[in-house]
Amino acid sequence: MKLVKILARWVRGHRRTLPSARQRARYFRRAGCFRRAQAGNVLVTLLISAPPALAARTDVVVIANGDHFTGEVKSLDRARLRLKTDDAGDVYIEWNKIRHVEASAQFDVETVSGHHVMGSLRSTEQDGRLHIVGAEDSTALGFESVVRMTPLHATFWGKVDGSLDAGSTFALANHLVQLNVAVNAKYRQRKFSVGTDLNTTLVHQDSVTDTRRLTLGLSYARYFENRWQTQSETRLERNDQLGLELRVSADAGIARHLLQSNTTLFDAGAELSVNQEQQTDGGTVYNLEAIFLTTFSTFVYDSPKVNVDTYLRFYPSLSDWGRLRLEASAVAKREIVKDFFLGLNAVESYDNQPPKGVTNHDWNVYLSIGWTF
Repeated sequence: MKLVKILARWVRGHRRTLPSARQRARYFRRAGCFRRAQAGNVLVTLLISAPPALAARTDVVVIANGDHFTGEVKSLDRARLRLKTDDAGDVYIEWNKIRHVEASAQFDVETVSGHHVMGSLRSTEQDGRLHIVGAEDSTALGFESVVRMTPLHATFWGKVDGSLDAGSTFALANHLVQLNVAVNAKYRQRKFSVGTDLNTTLVHQDSVTDTRRLTLGLSYARYFENRWQTQSETRLERNDQLGLELRVSADAGIARHLLQSNTTLFDAGAELSVNQEQQTDGGTVYNLEAIFLTTFSTFVYDSPKVNVDTYLRFYPSLSDWGRLRLEASAVAKREIVKDFFLGLNAVESYDNQPPKGVTNHDWNVYLSIGWTF
C-alpha cells in the first residue's frame, strides 16, 4: 500500500512534463509536413539529375503533306533522315519530302560539293532553305544540296552503321549445300572512318571436296575538302576455286567522290598493294600491284525501296608483268519490312595466271535476307 502511494506521488510530480493531446497533435502535423517537404525535395532533385536519355526530345521535322514529327535528329545519310522518337523508336524520313527541320544539337553538314558546315539546324517553310547556325554566323543551304549530316557529339554506337546478310542454297539432285554470309560495319567521324567487312561462302557436296571463299578486311579513310580522301586497307582472302590458300595484303591510296547526290554515289580511286599468296599447290608468291577501283550506288525510297551497290577493282601486277586480277560485286536490296531486306547478290573473281590445274575465275549468285543497323 505504501508502494502504491509513492508511485502515485511520482506520477503527479511528472505529469507537467508529458505533452498534452493538443501538443502531440501539433507535433505530428509538423512532422508530416516536414516529411512531405523532404519527399518533394527528393523528387525535384531526381528530376534535375535525370540522365540525358530521359530528357524530352524536342527536335521538329515537317514533311511536305504537313505532318509533324517530334523527336531527336540523329543523322542524314543516303537521302534518309534518322529521327529517334519516344513512341516509335527510330523513324527514317526521305530527305526530299522534308520541308522544315529544327534541331538543337551540333551537326557536321556536308554538301554535294564536299563542303562542310557545322552548327545546329533551323529552317523556315517560307524560304525553303536549311539554316546551319554556328557560333558566329549562319549558313543557308538548299535542302537538295545537303547529302550528309553527322552529329558532332554522338555516342560511339550512334556513329556505327552496317548490315548483316545471309543466304543458303540446297539442291536435292546432287545434295549440294551452299551457305553465304556477308557482314559490314563502319564507324564514321567528321574527319575519318573505320570499317570492317566479312564475306564468306561454303559449298558442300557429297563425294566432292568442300570449297571455301573468304574475304576479311579492315579499312581506314581520311576525308578532305572537295570530296577527296586517302584510304588504306588490310585484307585476308581465300578462294579454293582459284587455287588460293591464303592472301595477305596491305593497300594504300587516294580516292574521290566524283558524284554524290541524294540518289547516287560514284567514287573512283587508285592504290598500291603489297601481298603474299600461299597457293594450294604449296607455292608462295610475293606481289606488288596497282589497284584501280570504282564504286557506284543508287537508292530509291519511293515504293518499292531499293538500294543497288556495285564495286569493281582491277589489279595489274607491277612485279609480274602481264598478270591481271579482277574483283567485282553487285547487290540489289529491296526492303520487305523495316530494316530488313531481300537481296540479290553477285560476285566475280578473276586471275589470268592462276596456279596450274585450277580455273581462272570464280563467280557466285545467290539470294539473301539482310538486316541493316
